[in-house]
Amino acid sequence: KGIETTYWPCRFQILKREPLVIVDGAHNPDGMKTLLDTLTEIFPDKQFSFLMGILKDKDWRRMLSFILRSKMVERFVFTMPDNERAISPDVLADFVLKKQKGLPVKVINTPPEAVRYIKDTETNWCICGSLYLCGDIMKEMGRKGDDKERAATCNI
Repeated sequence: KGIETTYWPCRFQILKREPLVIVDGAHNPDGMKTLLDTLTEIFPDKQFSFLMGILKDKDWRRMLSFILRSKMVERFVFTMPDNERAISPDVLADFVLKKQKGLPVKVINTPPEAVRYIKDTETNWCICGSLYLCGDIMKEMGRKGDDKERAATCNI
């Protein structure tokens, strides 16, 4: 019974259903693989734009490579979480552009700007790469980590 009622913020948390906006704190290769497996299982026919910000000390090359191989990525937007260990979004964008030319890639310097950008699109979004980024995004949208209302009252 406890597992049925367990709530873990920023772990496959659906913030909006149409279009989908999902926040997941995946910040290492294993977490990213699990996130992608879950997206594929639950939404096999959907593509996602990925909003990401990652810390320098994470294995970001493998994380991004997993996403690129997944065939569900529509575009990337990279931003910088509010943490001194965050890697420059330009480094992430350059890596993706070298691996997969033609894939839309955008750099938005701050999470608040990224939220404004997401609001202006009609695409499915997966926000991941860092729990710090997820916290920044949730704060910007007026959500708290203990907010169990998953899709009903989101400002996005």
